[in-house]
Amino acid sequence: MTLQRRIESGEYSPGTLLPSENQLIQEFSVSRPTVVSTMRVLRVLREQGGIES
Repeated sequence: MTLQRRIESGEYSPGTLLPSENQLIQEFSVSRPTVVSTMRVLRVLREQGGIES
């Protein structure tokens, strides 16, 4: 997943805000349901300590 790779590579360093739903839709040219699925993945990353909300 692109967002996870960006986090792991340090592109999104601690304290950096992740893109909003609308930004993800535009950047990846995907539909809202696809982004909602991505948000579920972000929830898993948060639960594993990879990101904070």
